[in-house]
Amino acid sequence: MSTKVKVAARWYYVVGVALIVTGLALFSAWPYLMHLSGFEGIPTGGGTGTGKPWFGTVVLSFPFYNSYDSTPWVSAYPTILVYHADKSTLFGSLTNANNTLSGALLEQDAGILYVVEDVSAATTFYLDDARVKSSNPMITTEEAWDYKSNGILSYLYQVDLTYLPPLTGGQKEQAVTINNYVWATGTLASMAGTSQLNATGVGTTSAYADAVCTGYYTGITSGQAFKLVKVYMTLPDAANASYVDNGYIKNVYVSVGYGYNKQWTFYDTGSWDLANKQWVFNIGVTDLTQQYYGKLAVYEQNAPTTVFSYTVHVSAANFGVNATIYPTLRLKVINSAGTPTTVVRPVLFTYL
Repeated sequence: MSTKVKVAARWYYVVGVALIVTGLALFSAWPYLMHLSGFEGIPTGGGTGTGKPWFGTVVLSFPFYNSYDSTPWVSAYPTILVYHADKSTLFGSLTNANNTLSGALLEQDAGILYVVEDVSAATTFYLDDARVKSSNPMITTEEAWDYKSNGILSYLYQVDLTYLPPLTGGQKEQAVTINNYVWATGTLASMAGTSQLNATGVGTTSAYADAVCTGYYTGITSGQAFKLVKVYMTLPDAANASYVDNGYIKNVYVSVGYGYNKQWTFYDTGSWDLANKQWVFNIGVTDLTQQYYGKLAVYEQNAPTTVFSYTVHVSAANFGVNATIYPTLRLKVINSAGTPTTVVRPVLFTYL
């Protein structure tokens, strides 16, 4: 055998040994490398029909849609955080909610995860909480949660995955889609309206006569929404300050539209705030600083331009000729970031 052949044979031998040693090293280190990468073997088992909820790798998807027409929403998104069943151990988080999130549903989770949707940085959309719940049967409960302990409430959904079946041949993970819906934020510009002066003949008598103003909010366009946290009516003119206190003026009713053929109607049920000279109407909001509690008003498809209509109806007596009153309807609106604004509609009623 020539010298060159002998040298080549030795090199082949050396390379072969090196490859074998490297392979054995990688093989022995493989579990540790998988641990570092986060892909170590995740225990998998259970599923419907097995007596215990499924556990293993689950891939969560959070597509967003426009509630107005169900088209994909491709603008800003909430921050999404997913917690295990203990509500303290983080499963994962997303700042771009259109992405997917993969993690381990643990056996001790018993098929339950919690999803937080944080809209505190949002100014261009409102989360359509009612539609999120109705569109996802795996969402079993929803509540407010101050997960940052900073005084701002976010949406917390309990997601029940006990319906998942066992994996079948070739499957390595389960895929779950949680559909989300939002409305574009609109801005109330003003409240247009006309007063119907039907309070003639009151004079100084004790008989009550009606005065009505009707109109609608402006500035919101089709496909937009706003959130109400307070509806109230004031008598800001100094000369009007005691009219309610002494019984000269009574609120018959105030109605406020919040969607197509949807109206709140508030009757006088003793809600006069003497200290602030205002009627405050109960719309079910317990904290005016939290958008979570706000009442969503939406401009749906095929709704007329007067969709957000309102009516102010008062009754008055014991006024002199040409006396005037100035009830002012006020709507406090809040955006998803928690910033409030107030839109006012002064009403002038003249008693001839």
